[in-house]
Amino acid sequence: DMVVFSPMTTSNKYYSTSWRLKPVHTGAYILDGGVHYVAGLRLVLGAEPKRVHGFASQLAEYLPPPDSVAGCVEFDNGVLGTVSFSWATKHQRFELNVTGTEGKLRVWRGAKDMGYHVSVERFDGAESSSTFHGFDG
Repeated sequence: DMVVFSPMTTSNKYYSTSWRLKPVHTGAYILDGGVHYVAGLRLVLGAEPKRVHGFASQLAEYLPPPDSVAGCVEFDNGVLGTVSFSWATKHQRFELNVTGTEGKLRVWRGAKDMGYHVSVERFDGAESSSTFHGFDG
């Protein structure tokens, strides 16, 4: 399960780039930003998307369409997951939850410090967590 809400307002420095204001390719922010999150998901799962079913919509009139998407993904290793991306939201949110046969992984971005937090819980009771900063993404 991956949820990414990344508010893109007209005052955001990334909004004003010429190639974003007049996109040549369809997909707008979904392809522009979403590709990086999907790359991370592929890295964590060690698999490639096999089938994707989803819906896209336009929620903010000032953004090129589409600005939001929700879908289900089947990976080539049999893993099933959901994704939800939006650049039309009013609040920031990043969260990734993966549950496997031996435990679960949770990665989320802090609302105040913008650091990334990682939590691993094994089904045998072992737990670990950490927080990291240091990149602009």
